[in-house]
Amino acid sequence: MSATSEEKHIGKSIENMLREIFEKELSGDPEARDLALKILEEYKSRGRKGVKELLESLVEEYDASLEGA
Repeated sequence: MSATSEEKHIGKSIENMLREIFEKELSGDPEARDLALKILEEYKSRGRKGVKELLESLVEEYDASLEGA
């Protein structure tokens, strides 16, 4: 499935609803809100594969930061 077809799959109304929920529910935790929005954007542009790669890179960064501590 191409990124374009996955982008259409999420639908603009669902995307907007998720953004509103993230903004409201995560307003007290900007880091969590930003991560949720980043994941949503990645899903919208690259689908599940993009989200998987994003999360893998974040875990690698976190592991590297622990090793350096």
